[in-house]
Amino acid sequence: IMKLKVLTLSALSAAFIFIATIIIQIPNGIGGYIHFGDAMIFLFAYILPTPYAMLAAGLGSCFADLLSGYSIYVLPTFIIKALMAYCFKKQLNHPLVGYIFSISILILGYFLVDAIIYQSFAIAFLSIVPNLMQGITATILSQLLAPMLKNMKVFS
Repeated sequence: IMKLKVLTLSALSAAFIFIATIIIQIPNGIGGYIHFGDAMIFLFAYILPTPYAMLAAGLGSCFADLLSGYSIYVLPTFIIKALMAYCFKKQLNHPLVGYIFSISILILGYFLVDAIIYQSFAIAFLSIVPNLMQGITATILSQLLAPMLKNMKVFS
């Protein structure tokens, strides 16, 4: 029954990540967008076992890209978001370190992807500030929401 609970929570997590990613999208000016899905990735990394957190992060995020018209980013997004969840999850004893590593993956991952897509490091460089803003926003939002989840006994 525990496996069923984890699978159900994982599916719900992917859905929340998808919704938080797709509901508010602020174009970043170079072909991507800023969203609140990463905050959900951080939150669900607290409560899901590592492989499930990675899958929820990757699937929720890449389906948002697919349905938002950013299909070229689907595979990179899956990988980047899964790695973000993994790094954050592995640093739960030191959440600040987890946030820093995860945001670094976000920035570096999309920098490399944009450099390949646009065949230009100059254009890819433009993604650094929006991705940093997204990461900081996700950190703040997840820190604001985490105590509410703890009070609702979601972490137990």
